[in-house]
Amino acid sequence: MARSALESKEERVTLRNAGRLLLSGEAREVGELRELGGAYAKSRVEGVFRGGLSYEKGRGKELRLVIKNVGTGYDFSYGFFGEEEKSTNPARRYYERWRFLRSIGMPTASSMRVVDDRRVAMGDMTLGGAAFFGKEKEKITAQEKRRGVRRELNETEKAFLGIDPQKIKQEIVRWQVFAWENGFRLPGDDEYDLRVWPDGRFQVLVLDLTGMRKRRDEKMDVLNGEQRWLFSGLDHLFAGLKKIGGVK
Repeated sequence: MARSALESKEERVTLRNAGRLLLSGEAREVGELRELGGAYAKSRVEGVFRGGLSYEKGRGKELRLVIKNVGTGYDFSYGFFGEEEKSTNPARRYYERWRFLRSIGMPTASSMRVVDDRRVAMGDMTLGGAAFFGKEKEKITAQEKRRGVRRELNETEKAFLGIDPQKIKQEIVRWQVFAWENGFRLPGDDEYDLRVWPDGRFQVLVLDLTGMRKRRDEKMDVLNGEQRWLFSGLDHLFAGLKKIGGVK
């Protein structure tokens, strides 16, 4: 069964700031939306921005948002901010972690607002033709490869194959070490997502915020093992797409 952050296409999402209506949007897509990266339940919403005078430049602009459900089945027990009191709802905890990453310059979602106790809203990062090439894309590609799928690759997949893998690996290491130097560790099983545009630009992003944890007494050597695992996944993704697309 497809997982969704919204109950149905009839559900509306309303965002407010200090009681002022910012956006009231309607569901555009309700489903798992694996192409958005990660296994979280997500939905797309479209709406018109209705901010007040301080938001004059954005008023009347149509927005496309992604609603993400972070309220069920996700482990916040790492206690990233102290004990992270259970009285703090999952959406607020997720938002505070995102705000921390933004404050130190870590690449993550460019915007986020709390919708309710279990859901957050983010800008749709696939606008402009971008696509994600992370853990979920690796899974989908591996499944296609096992089934013997042969097909024409889309523009973004071709752009991905045109990127030097070493440049991606250097960016992964850069942000992995950056987190370490700032006293925390990225999620061990889903440290990064890669956003790729059809023109070949790419960006390494940290989007799985629930598995973030404070750095303990580990030695930095532990990052080497994680890097080997991450690089292996990236290499398999490159090899899988080449096989599917018949690329030499």
